[in-house]
Amino acid sequence: MKYEIQHWTLCDDWVNTWTTYDQDENEIPTIFDSYQDAENALTDFLKEELREYQDGNIASPYTSEEFRIMELVT
Repeated sequence: MKYEIQHWTLCDDWVNTWTTYDQDENEIPTIFDSYQDAENALTDFLKEELREYQDGNIASPYTSEEFRIMELVT
């Protein structure tokens, strides 16, 4: 099974806004091999967001309620 992190957006509902680059520098959606991998990445991201907020680098951090982890249907 594969998983993605989806972000709630006002215009597009739930979408995968996480991207990586392949060997040809093409932007592709980030896909995780396990739910745990996706959860760890999201936890790290939210911790970094909070740290940046506390350091005064961003006006407000994202919250966990804005994200969900979904299994990809093949």
